[in-house]
Amino acid sequence: MLNKRGWRTGDNRLFTTVAIHRIQTAYKLTHRHQRLINQGMLTRPQIKKLLGVGCIILKKWKDQGILKVHNYGDDYMSIMYENPGDQLAKLKVLYKWEMLRRLPQYKDITLQEVQYEM
Repeated sequence: MLNKRGWRTGDNRLFTTVAIHRIQTAYKLTHRHQRLINQGMLTRPQIKKLLGVGCIILKKWKDQGILKVHNYGDDYMSIMYENPGDQLAKLKVLYKWEMLRRLPQYKDITLQEVQYEM
């Protein structure tokens, strides 16, 4: 990230893993991964277990913006998920609905909000 932003070391060189490790050690900095954990972010296995879903659904929801993610590295695997908190029950219903829509007899049904009058 530092190199992409145009930052350089004191010697005007690109940042390397070794340079970053030395800075973290010298200034007793916490790794971004640990800071995200401290903020309550969840790893992929944790969010999968919490929601009861697989990797494909996680990626779909991430791409649709349903789940919020934070990067802590340069590759696509280096992400942490925000805890859905109050949205947990809604996400579980959404997952069951998506699974139900895969059955042939429910393929053309759309999810609509219904209001009942008393």
